[in-house]
Amino acid sequence: NVFLMEWFGVVPNAAINQYTGIQAAMNATPSTAGACITPPYGIATATTLTWTNRRGCYFGALGSYKTATPGYRVYPNPLSVIHWMGVNGGTNLVAYDVGHCTFAGFGLDTRIGLNNGDQYTNAAGLLMDVDMNSTHSTTTTENVFDGMYFRERHTNTTLVGLRIAYSNWQNCEFFQFYDCSWQGSGADIPEYWISTTNVGGAKAIQLG
Repeated sequence: NVFLMEWFGVVPNAAINQYTGIQAAMNATPSTAGACITPPYGIATATTLTWTNRRGCYFGALGSYKTATPGYRVYPNPLSVIHWMGVNGGTNLVAYDVGHCTFAGFGLDTRIGLNNGDQYTNAAGLLMDVDMNSTHSTTTTENVFDGMYFRERHTNTTLVGLRIAYSNWQNCEFFQFYDCSWQGSGADIPEYWISTTNVGGAKAIQLG
């Protein structure tokens, strides 16, 4: 029941769109007790990734990949990161109708994984959306978020890191969080690589 994204053509390059391979791995993962493993390097998508109608599944890094090394100023930097390179205001990952699922050991980044200026072209507006479908087949409940990293890069005043139950609040409940980090709204704190124009803008977690 375990599927690695590399099996579907995903390569270590966070500056190219690998949506097709990433989503293919997610689609191939069984909807009950399946595991989709993110690679130990940065990858990027230009289209929202969808993880829906899942029960008792795992999405994230393999055990040996979960190491969070020091980096990106003062925060631990996960080996496995999904970057956004699509249109402004897009969403990296949606998880609808998921129950008893675990998301662990990976990061979500608002921009592509470059430091040459190209990372300022577009920015996600939402890193992860957890909700119910309008016509749902299972409750969105008892999900675990373990060792996840939500990262804002540069000025992105409207960014939401994690949005829960925004459009359909029924039965979005009993979530558990362990060792998760949200980087954003750095204000004048020098440890953050964020402009002061971002003060008070971004939201770490938004409850619908």
